[in-house]
Amino acid sequence: SNDTDQPILVHVNTHGNPILARTTPPSQVIPAGSTAGFDIVLYMEVEQTYETQFTYTVNGHHSFVVPLRAQAVPVMLSLSKQRVNFTFPGHSYQPTVSEIITVINPGNNPADFRIENQSPNFTASPASGTVDAAGSEEVVLTYNPGQTQKHEHQMKVTVVGGSAMTLSLSGEVDEGV
Repeated sequence: SNDTDQPILVHVNTHGNPILARTTPPSQVIPAGSTAGFDIVLYMEVEQTYETQFTYTVNGHHSFVVPLRAQAVPVMLSLSKQRVNFTFPGHSYQPTVSEIITVINPGNNPADFRIENQSPNFTASPASGTVDAAGSEEVVLTYNPGQTQKHEHQMKVTVVGGSAMTLSLSGEVDEGV
């Protein structure tokens, strides 16, 4: 907060620390009587306890050191279903059938995912994305049986900074369809 009657310039110095590289903005003018904030972002790709510091300077003359201590935990995403069995509705003449799954992020930071190992019979759309903190994203899985009546397949759901998950898929076309 700027409790003075003049604007102040505040600059944050992360000292080139790559773990703090996503901190924004690097500096800002805070009008008289106003409050402003900086997003101090620690980005670590491995689970660890980390200690560091950054410095903020007011009007180029008054510097203050802020110590940081953080425990990085893996990014966690979950799927609404780990197994999907595709069936065509009775007397369907459609060449494909789709199911929707939800990628859920219970964490407090956005998380990126990729769905790998797609096949001609099973596809995912979107095949990658970002799930907002405490949010969810829908993914449409599509089964295209082609000329064969039964298929089984596994897709890998990779979570950037977390553990991969397996999505088991099966589909079967009833001979009468």
